[in-house]
Amino acid sequence: MVMVRSGIKATQSLRERLFSCTLDQEPRFFKITRRELLQRCIYDVQLVQGIASNQLAEAVKRWPSQSPCLLMFIQKNWKLTLTIFVAAPLVVFPIKHLRPKDQKI
Repeated sequence: MVMVRSGIKATQSLRERLFSCTLDQEPRFFKITRRELLQRCIYDVQLVQGIASNQLAEAVKRWPSQSPCLLMFIQKNWKLTLTIFVAAPLVVFPIKHLRPKDQKI
């Protein structure tokens, strides 16, 4: 249930950012891309919501069946497994925090 709530919260944040970016456009933009804009706003945000809530929650539910695979990876090559789990956050977190805060969608 917590995963679903966090997915809904992330989707709400995405919709708010999308709405604020849409409001910043010139009126000519809406004449050109009216149909495509509506499709993108509705369909793409629904896809993100499905991924953020349902599929993430499903992945957490499946963790007990995936843990033997992780143990096998550690047994086969523990250095590589440790490198992946340590290096990935060391690469992702600085990128996330160093991007410009006013970056558009």
